[in-house]
Amino acid sequence: NASVPDYGAWLGVTGDVSVAANSWIYLISNPTNGGSPFGRMPNLFLAANGGISAVRGGWYGGLGPGKGLTDMGGRPGGGGYGGYGAAGQISTSTGGVYYGSAAAPADPGSGGGDYSVSYSRGGRGGGLVKLDVTNAVLVEGSITANGESAANGGGGSGGGIDLTCRTISGANGILCAIGGAGDTSYFGGGGGGRIAVNYNPAAQAGVPMP
Repeated sequence: NASVPDYGAWLGVTGDVSVAANSWIYLISNPTNGGSPFGRMPNLFLAANGGISAVRGGWYGGLGPGKGLTDMGGRPGGGGYGGYGAAGQISTSTGGVYYGSAAAPADPGSGGGDYSVSYSRGGRGGGLVKLDVTNAVLVEGSITANGESAANGGGGSGGGIDLTCRTISGANGILCAIGGAGDTSYFGGGGGGRIAVNYNPAAQAGVPMP
């Protein structure tokens, strides 16, 4: 997940990608170093009740640039990314910081703070959906990168969605990167992720795959 290239795995598809109802593509980032998949395709069609999911696909609890912090009393904060994570009950157990680019998200979400008393992990952050579509995107289903609600810790932050295309349409489509809830009111919830949809005028020139 270095600056060049800014992906951990490459998925190049020469034909169109079509996801039918009740079918899913799962994009999972490396949970300890944040390396994430990047895909390129001519067209992308997501049917209703189907789509692309990076839910709980980001950094593990207690990890990531926006990880939630835990004080010695074990009241962890939530992970941050597009916004700050919420703080835990005690003032020193702060939520994670925001980071990354709003215009071109290139990072997954960070984990919530671990619960030190029971040695439980916080919620995992949402993953990264990074797609370069040459022409059209039709979203009747969903693209989701939500963080994990913690069973015993701070909630993971929402992940990232970075979608580059020529056109996007869909009557009932959803793009979502919500932070996960903390376990009980003592633990902080995760901040929201980042979503960017960019028009790429160079797409028509047939930009080659790396």
